[in-house]
Amino acid sequence: MTRKRFSPAEVSEALQALEAGVRVPEVCRRFGVSELTLSRWRRKSGLLQKPVDPVVPVSLTIEQAANRIAGLERRLEAFRVVMVSMLEPVELEQAARILEVSLQASARRSRLMLGLPAQKASAGARAEGVDSGQDQPPAWLYRSAEEG
Repeated sequence: MTRKRFSPAEVSEALQALEAGVRVPEVCRRFGVSELTLSRWRRKSGLLQKPVDPVVPVSLTIEQAANRIAGLERRLEAFRVVMVSMLEPVELEQAARILEVSLQASARRSRLMLGLPAQKASAGARAEGVDSGQDQPPAWLYRSAEEG
C-alpha cells in the first residue's frame, strides 16, 4: 500500500478544524489520517506546545536577594553533607570525576564541591584501590549528573 501524500492545504485545513474545536477522531475520519499522523502535524506546527506563561519580573531588594542566596547556599551545603556521608571513598572519587565532566569544572573544583581535599589521593592510596579508576561509577550517579 502506498503512502498518501497530503498537500500543505489539506494539513492546514485539518489543523484549523482542530483549532476550531472539532474532536480528534472526527478530524481523522474526515481527512482519512491516523491519530498519530495528526499528532505529528500538530507537533510540527507547534499546536501541541503549551503556552508559556509570561515571565513576571520579581523585584527584590538587595537584602532580600542576599537572604535568598544565603538560604540556597545553606540548602546546598546540607545536601552536600548528606550525600558525602552516604558515599564510600571510591564513590566520592567517581562522583568528583562525573562532576568534572558534566559541569565542565576543574578536577580541583569538583573535588572541593564534594568536600574532598583539592589534591587527589596519593599513589599508595591508589594502590589500595581508593582511586583505581577501573571501577564503574554506580548508575545512580550518572542519572543525577544527566538530570541536573
